[in-house]
Amino acid sequence: MPEIENPADELVNERYEKGDKLTTRIAITTVLLAIVAVIFSHIGEELGGDGDDLRYEAQLTKNDANKNRIEAANRWAYFQAKSTKQSLAENVIALSADEAVKAKYKEKVERYEKEKTEIADEARIFEKKATSLEEKVQAYDAQSERLKGPEDQIKRGMPLVQIGIALASITILTRKKWMLSIAIIFSVIGLLISIWGFYQMEQLPDLDAQTTQTVPANP
Repeated sequence: MPEIENPADELVNERYEKGDKLTTRIAITTVLLAIVAVIFSHIGEELGGDGDDLRYEAQLTKNDANKNRIEAANRWAYFQAKSTKQSLAENVIALSADEAVKAKYKEKVERYEKEKTEIADEARIFEKKATSLEEKVQAYDAQSERLKGPEDQIKRGMPLVQIGIALASITILTRKKWMLSIAIIFSVIGLLISIWGFYQMEQLPDLDAQTTQTVPANP
């Protein structure tokens, strides 16, 4: 968050050094508010960074899911090729009168059937892994979107706190205590808005619980 330049700082420091009680109280208050603003802004930025990390993880996981989908499709294409060969072998058996030829193609049919079973099992494993990874992508995307709410909420309150700090400094110049009240109101509203963002953050579902799934190993 950009820092607000306060032209009254020099006068504030001068009166603070002279021991002005009002100035002292305001100076301490503004310092505390500034510290809180820095902490809250940092947390908001951290949430934004976490959201970026989740989107990056989602993209990597999506790439893995696509690779598994492609592998599954390749296995099913191979399965179809074996099925075609098996059908041709079965036709030879049905049309041939030579028992030796029938026996030879019968062995091929049995081999094709066994190979088809193995290929289908591999294809299903790839499909299952792709589905599991796609569910993780959805969880990452959803959590990234959920983080945006608290992040925006925390950052939304900080400009009001900065306005409160500026008004408090002006109070030192004008010596009008009602302006200090307005400064406090702005600061309190800003802090409440940001604190609500922390509450929203606490309500976020556990991402680890959503993404902890058994992903089958590649065959």
